[in-house]
Amino acid sequence: MQKGRVVVNTERGITLLEVLAAVAILSVAMISFSLLFGQNFQFSHREERRDVSVNIARTVIEELKGQLPSGAERMTIFEDHQEIDLALLREPSADIQAVTVYYPSGTDRQFTVVIRNIPIPADKRITIPNPDDASQSYTFPYHDFFSHIEVEVENEALRTSYSLQSYVERRGLGE
Repeated sequence: MQKGRVVVNTERGITLLEVLAAVAILSVAMISFSLLFGQNFQFSHREERRDVSVNIARTVIEELKGQLPSGAERMTIFEDHQEIDLALLREPSADIQAVTVYYPSGTDRQFTVVIRNIPIPADKRITIPNPDDASQSYTFPYHDFFSHIEVEVENEALRTSYSLQSYVERRGLGE
């Protein structure tokens, strides 16, 4: 038997190159995650502001639905009781009539709220069938009973806007 040298090759630990590669991969992953998180925060904030605009527009429309048919000349809205001329929004007109208010108040103008009465064409009509006699129906001019209201809410800081339109009853069919 011949005695020779036995070479034992043992590796302990990791090389500097492996450490640098691991740090580079981890850095890319962390940067990607932080950018994704930042964008998600931006989108979330923007959607939150849009939700506020939607809620303001809905609130104004619902207030008008309650006040317009009542016959009142004016109504107040928001925390500083800004006045809205209901007669302007109630009367049919050939031109677009507009009222501007601010949310949350006239002095703290975070949102501009423009309420418009959009003209309804005179030939637009409602036909209601007679429940007692199917051969009869009643036709009414649409603009005699409804106002076409548009509420546009503009965010002053972001310069974005949201618009909501609705036909609001201004007097009942029995009047």
